[in-house]
Amino acid sequence: MTTSPTTPATNTTYPPASSTNANTSSSANASNAFTSMSNNFNAFLTLLTTELKYQDPTQPLNPTQFTQQLTEMTGVDQAITTNQNLQQMLSLMQSTAGANAINYIGQTVTANGQTTALANGKASWTYNLGNTAAQTTLTVTDSTGKVLYTTTGATAAGSHTFSWNGLTAAGNTAANGLYTLNVTSTDSNGNAVTTSTNVSGQVTGVQSESGTQMLVINGQLVSPSAVQTVGTGA
Repeated sequence: MTTSPTTPATNTTYPPASSTNANTSSSANASNAFTSMSNNFNAFLTLLTTELKYQDPTQPLNPTQFTQQLTEMTGVDQAITTNQNLQQMLSLMQSTAGANAINYIGQTVTANGQTTALANGKASWTYNLGNTAAQTTLTVTDSTGKVLYTTTGATAAGSHTFSWNGLTAAGNTAANGLYTLNVTSTDSNGNAVTTSTNVSGQVTGVQSESGTQMLVINGQLVSPSAVQTVGTGA
C-alpha cells in the first residue's frame, strides 16, 4: 500500500493589509492545512487497517514500508501543528507591537531617517558627523530623486540642524510634500566621514505595512525601532 503524505504549503505571500486581515488569512490557511492533514491521516489509517485485515498471509505487509509511511505521515502532521503554533505566536507578537506603537500617538519623536515633510515653507532635519570634516554637502531631493537644492553644511563633529524654506536652486518654491536630505562629508584626505540623519515630528497615527506596525510622522512611515527620543506633543 502506498499513500502519499500531504505536504504543507510554504512561502505563502499575502498582499499588504492590516495586521488583523493578514493574521486571519494566515490562521485560516493553517487551519485548512491541519484539517486536510487530519483527513488524510484518518484515510491512511483506514487503508492500513483494511490492508492488514485482508492481507495475504503468504505476502504480508512489508514492515519497513509500513514504518516509513507511518513516519512520513506523522512528520507532516507535526509540521502542520508547528506551523499553527508559529502563526499563533506571530499573531500575539503583532498584537503586542500594535499596542506598543499606539502609545506613540500624540508624542513628538526624533527618529533615524532622511525624509520629512515640507509644510508652510519649512522642513527641518538634524544630521550628525562622526568626525571633523573638511567639506560637507547637503542635497535636497524630491520623491523622484530630482535634486532641488544643494548647499554646504557644518564640518565640526557632532549634531547639526538644517532647515529648508522650500526655495529651489532654480528660484522656484517647492510644493508641500515629502523631501529627502542627503549628507555627504569628507575629511582633509578626501576620505568619507560617517554621517547619520534624523527627522522629528508628531506621531499622528499607526499604520500596518505588510504586517509590521509603522508610525506616521509628517506623512512618512517610520519604524518604531528607528525612534531615538520621545517628547510630549504640542
